[in-house]
Amino acid sequence: MPLVDTRAMLTKATRQRYAVCAFNVECFELAVAVVEAAEEESAPVILSVVEPAMRAMGPKRFADFARGLAEDATVPVALHLDHGPSIEVVKECLDLGFTSVMIDASSKPLEENIRITLEVMKLAERYGASVEGEVGYVPGIEDKADVPTADAAYTSPEEARVYCRETGVHALAVSIGTVHYMVKEPLRLDFDLLTEIRNAVSVPLVLHGGAAVVDKDMVAVVERGIAKYNIAYKPYRAFLYGLKDALDNLSEEVAPGKLFVSPAAIMESGIRAAKDEMASKIRLLRSVRI
Repeated sequence: MPLVDTRAMLTKATRQRYAVCAFNVECFELAVAVVEAAEEESAPVILSVVEPAMRAMGPKRFADFARGLAEDATVPVALHLDHGPSIEVVKECLDLGFTSVMIDASSKPLEENIRITLEVMKLAERYGASVEGEVGYVPGIEDKADVPTADAAYTSPEEARVYCRETGVHALAVSIGTVHYMVKEPLRLDFDLLTEIRNAVSVPLVLHGGAAVVDKDMVAVVERGIAKYNIAYKPYRAFLYGLKDALDNLSEEVAPGKLFVSPAAIMESGIRAAKDEMASKIRLLRSVRI
């Protein structure tokens, strides 16, 4: 089916208290794993990419590939720009057919964040695309050396309310204690703050930086209103270990006149491992049986 935007899928998820998985990808094989996992679980899915990964694959080449995957898929697939750093990058992605974009102006003062988001909203409207914004910040992506205390990373419910009211943004990324990198100890999330934010705004809520969140807390944030859950680290790790397992067991077929190995078989091992990890997260977040 054609690529879809995220508005309907996230509105439904908010209403029915499950989360749509947004899987970040850094190579074409991971994009295949995303769609295969979603089809296996009969779940809607968001195929997500950050600008550096998109550049590495080639923006048009990646967008065309993602569109082809979606058109052949039996489940709804949205193509999403994660942490869009500028209006220029957002427009480039919209021109390429992305159906959802995130503008991350959360490092700016609230008034400027609102102004930039409004520009993106007007732009995205022309393409029929959905827009995600952010209030607060999740450490590890945004460079905010001027933030004086750790508490400043957390989303203010009042600022979230003003931001959503003034921009009309379709989804809001929040910061409740997650980080954009893996840590050894499980993260401690502020569930009360999440409830306050949920009560302050009506738009679907998004959680970034959840690699070190334990399963029971992943379920808990969904029960408290998270409708889009961004996932990258664990499928990446599964993919690489799948490749390693296949390489460790590599055997060369030796026959008269040829020496043959199969790169496709190696890549398939990585795809299968990533797909299994993604499918487990889809089930955990209850985004099944669309």
